[in-house]
Amino acid sequence: MAAYGGVQAGVHGGRGTATGLAPLEVPESYVRVPLLDPHADAPAYAVAHAYQRFLDDLREGGTPGVPDFAHGAARHRSVESAITTA
Repeated sequence: MAAYGGVQAGVHGGRGTATGLAPLEVPESYVRVPLLDPHADAPAYAVAHAYQRFLDDLREGGTPGVPDFAHGAARHRSVESAITTA
């Protein structure tokens, strides 16, 4: 489990015929920044993964997992709409 702002966060689940919940580990295929410990460096780990996804997006020519300018503009319109209708 990782600590975020002093709060422990993690994913628990069951496998196969298990009836209880147990901590689930992140599969190695999801680890893009292997030099950081996700437990000790949780904030840095999250930021490093975001930057790595951005770099992968630049190298691969656009992947659906990385927000672009259109995503940002849509979020700003949503926030503006919420402010003006409140």
